Amino acid sequence: MNQLFKESIAELVHRELRDVWQSRGWIFHAPNGPRHLLCDETRNNRFNLLPDIRFETATGERLRFSLS
Repeated sequence: MNQLFKESIAELVHRELRDVWQSRGWIFHAPNGPRHLLCDETRNNRFNLLPDIRFETATGERLRFSLS
């Protein structure tokens, strides 16, 4: 249920706030897979991080927002 909520909010921002983020020169990106907070001593990834909404600015700066 939580994932469905996050996907709905991300779609809302993408669709309804397009004028806001496009006017700032930001590019909207859908989540592209998990990143991890750390790797343990056996090189297993721990603590998945998945940004819900991600933008990239015209200068290449990345902005990530999590709805957790």
